[in-house]
Amino acid sequence: MFYISEKHRFRSRLHSHKQTCIHIIRPQLIN
Repeated sequence: MFYISEKHRFRSRLHSHKQTCIHIIRPQLIN
């Protein structure tokens, strides 16, 4: 159970990090 929650937390953190990268990179691509 603990392992599953850790995995989920890691995945959500990875997703938010990916979103942040997209948010930072995309404006540069537009310009």
